[in-house]
Amino acid sequence: MRVNCREDQVGPDADCGQHPVGGPVISPSTPRWDSGLTYGNKLVDANDYFATVTGQFTPQGYPSYTAAELRSQSWHCGTGNVGCVFP
Repeated sequence: MRVNCREDQVGPDADCGQHPVGGPVISPSTPRWDSGLTYGNKLVDANDYFATVTGQFTPQGYPSYTAAELRSQSWHCGTGNVGCVFP
């Protein structure tokens, strides 16, 4: 699994970083894993951003599958020390 940071622009969205995520499977009978917080590179442009989550998984006894891309809510980053906030 990975989180992809995207800068929302007119035209193609700019890539602002890919960050692998993952963690140990909780137990064989629990079909999930937990990941900690993911921190990416510092965003330098005052603009809107969003993240997508993509990945592949292989159920036992089956071929590998690609998960459908999930897109986060957009957030806005200001200049200087303003930081980033959800609208």
